[in-house]
Amino acid sequence: LPWTNQPMSETQVVGKVLGLYTGKVAPFSTDGKIRSAFFKSPVEEAYLTKTGLKGDQQGYHQHGGPERALNHFPQEAYDELVQRFPEATETLKPGLGFGENISTRCGMTSRTVCIGDVYRMGEALVQVCQPRYPCFKVNQRHGLKNFKEHINDSGVSGWFYRVLEEGVIRVEDEIKLVRRPNPDVTIYRLQVGLYGAGEDRKNSEFLHRVIRMDELSYRPWKDRASDLMYKL
Repeated sequence: LPWTNQPMSETQVVGKVLGLYTGKVAPFSTDGKIRSAFFKSPVEEAYLTKTGLKGDQQGYHQHGGPERALNHFPQEAYDELVQRFPEATETLKPGLGFGENISTRCGMTSRTVCIGDVYRMGEALVQVCQPRYPCFKVNQRHGLKNFKEHINDSGVSGWFYRVLEEGVIRVEDEIKLVRRPNPDVTIYRLQVGLYGAGEDRKNSEFLHRVIRMDELSYRPWKDRASDLMYKL
């Protein structure tokens, strides 16, 4: 891809919104004790506020907020996971598998999207601020033991945006890359470096940079980097 890992001198179209999803809090577990908005439904358009899409809910306050306003999980990641876990093919589908808000198939993956990237999506302006760190519900959703650990080890996690400018996002809207301040810090590198087996977990220069990175949300990423620095 011509835009991958290169500083932007001007706005470039990198893809379009293929799916847009919102959901309400509902029972997640069969006994009804766990409630979540993990299951979402497709919509044609939604207004993006500083804390998320109107009409979208979260079961726990830590699952939302300004630093987790919009969740993006690319269709290419589903392809990769289906190859690894064919027994979960029926649940590993856009809008069903990871509780995402945005779905694409344009080369935007954990290996090409960087922390701090600024994108124009429809009327809204958003910034990548952290990888998705999955909770136990992904294991339950797909009936796979240690699935959460595989996500962290492989870096196939998706990511979150903070909202710089509110506005309407519609299916088929262009996605334009406006700015890339950290072209060498991809979602994959951060995820695998801090929580997987990546070499960066012992790279003091990288860990120090992560701690000081303004575009990166504070927890759990900077805390994790600090812990790894302490152990060197």
